[in-house]
Parts: sequence; C-alpha cells; structure tokens
Amino acid sequence: MNNDERLFELTGKVAATEVSAASAHKRLDNLDKLTNSVYTLASSVEGMSAEVKGMMQIMVGVRESQRDQGKRLGKLEKTVEGLPWLKERLDDKAGKLDEVRQEPAKKWKAVVGYVIGGVVTLIIGFLVGGLFY
Repeated sequence: MNNDERLFELTGKVAATEVSAASAHKRLDNLDKLTNSVYTLASSVEGMSAEVKGMMQIMVGVRESQRDQGKRLGKLEKTVEGLPWLKERLDDKAGKLDEVRQEPAKKWKAVVGYVIGGVVTLIIGFLVGGLFY
C-alpha cells in the first residue's frame, strides 16, 4: 500500500471518528436533558411528598376530632335516653301550673257570682218590700 492509499484510508477513519464523536456528543446532550428532567421530576416528587405528609397530619387530626365527636355524641345519646322521665315531670308540673293559674279566675268568678246574687237579692227585697208597704 502506498502513501496515497494510506492517507485516503486514514482520512476515512478520521471522518468516521468525527461522525462517531458527533453522535456521542449528541447522545451526551440528550442524556444531560434527560438528567435535568429526572432532577426536576425528583424535586416535584419531593415537594408532593411534603404536601402528602402535611395532608396526612391533617387527616390524623380530623380522625381524632371525629373520634372525640363520636364520644360526645354517645354521651349525648345516653343523656337523651334519660330524658323521658324529665318530660313526664315537666308535663306534670305544667298541669299543676295551669291549675294554679286558674285558681284566681275561679275565685274571681265566685266573687262576681256572690256580688250579682247579692244585687239580685237586694232588688228583689226592695220590690217585695215595696209591695207590702
């Protein structure tokens, strides 16, 4: 092989190496972009993880609050179950209160009846007395 052939062969190899190097650089650039995308994604996942942890803490608080409300509701239900006797007592007291309120009205009616009876008796007495004199 002479020098010209050798030069031609080496020029082809250099050209092939340059093409290969350009391809490698392009793949490295794509890997850089992919690495940046993965980093961005990891940062986003980290932020979402923090948000999920915060929401989980809120959920724990809500669950505890619901548990407390359930206990209070149970106590209230027990209290309400014991109220029928109170209603009966209140109904009884209301009936007695009505009787007490009606007492003055009954007495007043009796007084008015006595006054009217007295006036009628007085008028009849005058009429009868006027007939005999």
